[in-house]
Amino acid sequence: MEWQLQDAKNQLSKVVQKARHEVRQIVTRRVGRPSLVDDLLFGPGWDDVLAKDVKARNKTPNRDVAF
Repeated sequence: MEWQLQDAKNQLSKVVQKARHEVRQIVTRRVGRPSLVDDLLFGPGWDDVLAKDVKARNKTPNRDVAF
């Protein structure tokens, strides 16, 4: 089920209960458009090749950073 943010705030316990016992609940700021968080958490999964490439990426900064 999809909830607008204000409705989800007003009925938070109901949203959580439905998510636990039924299907995932989607909360959006605008009707019909999932937020970036929704896309990241519930979007298409990563295949093994992409996951391996992400883990193998260089962890050092690309430029010098002065603190």
